[in-house]
Amino acid sequence: VEFPSEAEDLHAFFAGGGFADYGDAYYFRTTPREVERLIDEMGLTLQEGMGTEGFPKVQLAACPPFSGWVSPQHYKGGNRWTGWFYDLVTDAHKTRVYLRVGCI
Repeated sequence: VEFPSEAEDLHAFFAGGGFADYGDAYYFRTTPREVERLIDEMGLTLQEGMGTEGFPKVQLAACPPFSGWVSPQHYKGGNRWTGWFYDLVTDAHKTRVYLRVGCI
């Protein structure tokens, strides 16, 4: 999946690799069209409630916590056979995004 070309205010954190679990966390702002494209192309599904435990494990510097967003939406996806998982949290307007990509 291509990262949004219109992404602004991009922040990222990388953890793991090698023998440890791999994980990236991103924060960015973009257009609602790009957020919808990411959700569709990554095959993410909307989660009932806001189960955000463990996402992200590190608060990215200078990024707003999504706990203060009005009506945040949590989408999940992944491939249980390969161990890859994806979490995307966006605000109600679908302009602010936290994205977590990992492999266990």
